[in-house]
Amino acid sequence: MFNKYGEVIGITVAQITAAQNLNFAVPINWAKGYLHSSDLITLRELAQQNTVEQEIVGSTISVPAHQRRAFTIVVDGNRMADPELDGTFSSSGGLGGQIRVYVAATNNVVYDSGRTTNGTIRVPLGAGIYQLVIDNTESAMFPRSVTADFKLHYVK
Repeated sequence: MFNKYGEVIGITVAQITAAQNLNFAVPINWAKGYLHSSDLITLRELAQQNTVEQEIVGSTISVPAHQRRAFTIVVDGNRMADPELDGTFSSSGGLGGQIRVYVAATNNVVYDSGRTTNGTIRVPLGAGIYQLVIDNTESAMFPRSVTADFKLHYVK
């Protein structure tokens, strides 16, 4: 947070976007103690202590031919800061073992792996409802075994 002279006067720590983007801050004089002290907790450590890791998929699943598996992710902008979906996946089975993994919001796809056997996802998310989809609809007859480790990270 800056004053009209461009000087830092506080650090924003929370916001309520549904209340006309109302922000809350701690005074910079309070925060300075955390910025220069080796004995006290650092702001980075404080943020790490408030970081939540929510498992979305953490196992091996089977996706039959012509089908998909979808996992809902709800991001509450009033309770979650800096939300990010990240993880890895690998697929096997049938000819080539290719699978498609994508993340979709209401009317758009925010990530698409294309057809592949493995990949890594790191997608920042905004407030809203998303679907993480493991798609095997293009396979004519082969089920796919997909090992996935997807997590939603955010600061509470």
